[in-house]
Amino acid sequence: MKTQSESIIIATAIHDWIGSYLPDVRENSTNTLKAYREALTLYVRFLEDEKSVKSYNLSSGCFSHLFIQAWMIWLKDKRHSSNSTCNHRLACLKSFIKYLSRKNLMFVQIQAEAYEIKAMRKSEERHG
Repeated sequence: MKTQSESIIIATAIHDWIGSYLPDVRENSTNTLKAYREALTLYVRFLEDEKSVKSYNLSSGCFSHLFIQAWMIWLKDKRHSSNSTCNHRLACLKSFIKYLSRKNLMFVQIQAEAYEIKAMRKSEERHG
């Protein structure tokens, strides 16, 4: 069962990334850890709400550039996030995907695709 093994690998990576890598290896601050956790939680919520993917059934396909781009639009349109917030959350997600690809080579291709996704323009944030 490829999907189940992928979902176990991803779930384990999420647990290790948030639980030990970020706080112990990277020595990130409490606020940084909160931001990374929130970004990943929002991505999983998006997958569940918009793509009907259960959190216990994540696969490499869940991290396709099409899904990530749709998430960015969802953050902007449904959550009314600013461009800089969307960009920060994208950076957090890319960081997790990079960690995931280092843990298991089957995810290297999704890392390459994720890194092709461009940040939103900052100039679009003018209000008024």
